[in-house]
Formats: sequence, structure tokens, C-alpha cells
Amino acid sequence: PTIDRRRLIRRSLVVFGLMTAGIAAPVLDLYGRNPAVFVANRSTPAQIVIFGLLVTFLPPLLAVLILTVTEKIGGRAADVAYLTLVGIAATATGMAISRQVVPESTVWALVLGLGFAVFVVLVCRRIEQGLAVFSLLGPAVLVMFFLISPTSRLLAEPEETAPSSDHVGVPAPIVLIQLDELPLASLMDQDGQINGSLF
Repeated sequence: PTIDRRRLIRRSLVVFGLMTAGIAAPVLDLYGRNPAVFVANRSTPAQIVIFGLLVTFLPPLLAVLILTVTEKIGGRAADVAYLTLVGIAATATGMAISRQVVPESTVWALVLGLGFAVFVVLVCRRIEQGLAVFSLLGPAVLVMFFLISPTSRLLAEPEETAPSSDHVGVPAPIVLIQLDELPLASLMDQDGQINGSLF
């Protein structure tokens, strides 16, 4: 059977938008506000960029592949695959929204998230045009991660280069003292402060 390209593009945009709102946006927001994660892993700017691109585009690309294959198969396979992907993406989106609405209650967040997913699945065919607009979130979220978030500063900083020599200009002795289970009271004075006369 021939593939209805317009329907495939429209459905792909719907799934892309929902996955952006449910997966890419919360993940990139989390990592965008915590650059220490990339610093601790010694991630290069290129690795950070690849991370952002994969989070934003890999799940939708897999979804588009599934939609394309099922469109080629024909019959009800395309509709079943589409509604399944919409349900998964809408559940992720609903959970992301509900966690902001009722952050103190996991149960209510789960109920609201699943309720949102059921609602989207039931009405998605009627509001496909509106849901497709959510696909614009993908580039917007990516731009915010790369240019506005605290992690974006790591992309602007040049990569550190290792020193060409281990030569020390003014060598000095280094003494390492390890005090295992030293009582804290032995370091303090009567006022509970570090004893300045001893240390």
C-alpha cells in the first residue's frame, strides 16, 4: 500500500511535540540547571551538544520510523501504532505537568498524568492541527539548553589543555597528615572554637 505522506508528517509532528514536552523539555531543564553533572563527568562541549540533540531528536526519530513502517504495512497497524505512541508521549507529558501541579503527591500526579494521556488519546484526531504546533517546542527547548541555561556556559568556555611540562618553578615539600578518628574535642578550646594557640 502507498503511504499517505501528509498524514505521516502530521502524525509525526504530533508525536514529536508531545515527546518534546514530556521527555526533552524536563530532561534538558534538569541537566541545564545542573552543569555540575557535566563537569563531574568531564564532558566536552561536543559531548554536551550531542547529548542535547539525542535527547531531543532520538525518541521522535524512533517514533517516525515506527509510524513509517506501520503505514507501509497498512490496515489498522498504522492507527494502532499512532495511538500507542500518542498515549506513551502524552503520559510522559502529563506526568511532567502534574509533577509541577501537585509536586507533594505522587499518587495524584500519577492520576492526573494518566488522565491527561487518556484525554489526549481520545481527542487527538480532532485536535491534530493544534497538537502539531507543539513540535515547535523541540527547537525552542534545544535553543534554551544551548544558549540560556547554566550549562550553556560550559559550551562557551574553551577546553582546558594539559600543561606541556610538569616542571615546577619553585619546588616545596608537601606533607600529608591523615588523622583517623581524631576526637574533635582535642582541636577545640573551651568556647567550642578551633584552638588558635595550638592550630
